[in-house]
Parts: sequence; C-alpha cells; structure tokens
Amino acid sequence: MTWMDSHYRVHALTLSWVSRDSDMIDWVDEVIEPLKEHLDLEPMLWAMSALMALTSTPSPLGVSPCYRWACRTIGAKIQRAIERQIKETKYP
Repeated sequence: MTWMDSHYRVHALTLSWVSRDSDMIDWVDEVIEPLKEHLDLEPMLWAMSALMALTSTPSPLGVSPCYRWACRTIGAKIQRAIERQIKETKYP
C-alpha cells in the first residue's frame, strides 16, 4: 500500500462519519489545517487525497450540490499553497 492509499483510506473512513453540515465543515477544516502550518509537499498531498475521497464518494456524502463548496474550499486552499510555495522558491 502506498502513502496515497493510506491517506485516501483515512479520508474515506472519516468522511463516512459525516452526517450533517457541521460534520462536513469540521472535516474540511481538519483536511486543510496542515496546509496552514507547512508548505511541504506532504500536506498538499494529504489535502489532495481528501479531495479525491470526497469526489469519489457517491452522494449524499460525495459531491452532491450541498457539499460542492467543500471541493471548492479544499481545491482553492491547495492552489494557494502551491502558489505560495512557488513564490517562496523563486530566485530574487
């Protein structure tokens, strides 16, 4: 099993515990929290595996209209982290 399989399984399992909007908000917060602390590749891949788990899960937990904001939020956070990493690694 690769690290991505492991991350994906963790996210798929915890996503299965989501039963209401406040759970989904908490889940998304937990997913993107590492991106606030580190600019390493690992937190970006952690968030990406969560995005994959969310989009591959059938409704109602997957990308139903009420949870599309979760995909947008995670995707935007990943994009900002990548852009920040690029800016910090550019030479002056």
